[in-house]
Amino acid sequence: AGTTVTVLQPPVADFTSDAPGCTNEEVIFTNASTTDAAATVVYSWTFGDGGISSAESPAHTYTTAQSFNASLAVSYQGVTGCSDNVAKAVNIVAGVQPSIATTAASSCPDEEVTLSVAGTFASLTWSNSATTSDVLVLPGTYSVNTVDANGCAGTDEITITAKTAPLVTASADPATIGAGATSQLSASGADTYAWLPAESLDNPAIATPQATPSQTTTYTVIGTNADGCNDSLDVVVTVAGVANFPVAFSPNGDGNNDIWNVRAETNPDC
Repeated sequence: AGTTVTVLQPPVADFTSDAPGCTNEEVIFTNASTTDAAATVVYSWTFGDGGISSAESPAHTYTTAQSFNASLAVSYQGVTGCSDNVAKAVNIVAGVQPSIATTAASSCPDEEVTLSVAGTFASLTWSNSATTSDVLVLPGTYSVNTVDANGCAGTDEITITAKTAPLVTASADPATIGAGATSQLSASGADTYAWLPAESLDNPAIATPQATPSQTTTYTVIGTNADGCNDSLDVVVTVAGVANFPVAFSPNGDGNNDIWNVRAETNPDC
């Protein structure tokens, strides 16, 4: 009986990679070997850092920046003495990592701070979708993702703490006065106070000033706490009537608004 001998075309090992690569990012190795379609091909990769693979086109992650000697050996299953190998240098670089700087580590709830990243990057994107190196933000947690000139990705994150804001309450007693009368203003919830407008107040820098407006006036009180945060509230004092003109008459003998003395000047033209 005759013997069948299969003659296989010897393999020629070859590969490409997307190096230079970045530390802690996958480098893709693509098999480019020439083999016989009738054979069962065996691939044996070594990546130069102790890593190995038997995949046809594997991915490998390097953790240090240097030049590695990666090699591929190609053989046929069950066939001895029919193999080839190739080795190539794979350069790995360390990516430039961004570092977020801030003008303040904490701020009032409605107070913006500036976050910034120094250096030059091929692309830069903040978690709020901004793409500039500087960005204005309110308190919260923010991150930035970058790609450097070598195509290496980087990221950093920062949290801006929110200070406690005061909650100001305010009132006027009474809220409606006659012209020339006084209303007691009162505010609470903060550490220091400033009232506006100040012209008709005895002291606009205290919690309880007295107001003597000549007309209906809206007073605004701005309260500030120890953290420097503010809250404000409006109080309206309504002025009814005119000076020395009673808002009502009650001739009941109790001494209040029993008599209204009308004063007039003589006008010879009348």
